[in-house]
Amino acid sequence: MMRSTRHNAVINRFWEFVDKKGDDECWKWLASCTPHGGYGQLTFGGTLHLAHRVAWEKTFGEIPKGMYVCHRCDNPPCVNPSHLFLGNVQENTRDCVDKGRNAFGSKSGRSKLVEDEVREIRRLYGHGVRQRDLCKMFKVTDSLISLIVNNLIWKRA
Repeated sequence: MMRSTRHNAVINRFWEFVDKKGDDECWKWLASCTPHGGYGQLTFGGTLHLAHRVAWEKTFGEIPKGMYVCHRCDNPPCVNPSHLFLGNVQENTRDCVDKGRNAFGSKSGRSKLVEDEVREIRRLYGHGVRQRDLCKMFKVTDSLISLIVNNLIWKRA
């Protein structure tokens, strides 16, 4: 594919925007970062690109369709190719969960309860309090109580 001169100039200057450290250290992207997550970003050809993906492509070549460029170091602005690996959506999600980076429980912005309340719901249910009464006590839906007492959600509480 033929690329524009401007595109090539941006790509050729890519490493100028990186604070390269030792081979095993994180190499921080020094230019613009995404507001939510702090991933390095740059624009060329009228398109926004994530810096760690560009670092991968410059080092290893094209990213196969449907693949993510993941960080071993869990440092979003890092573009050190030795800290990057390819993974599909399931592998990326598993990596996130395994490293405890996902929002769960009361860390989730959608949470209606906190961990202590969930433990109390389970305790009360175990002592015979009906789900309908738990809904009223904790001001949540019957489906949420059911999911909690059947241990289908809030498994870490």
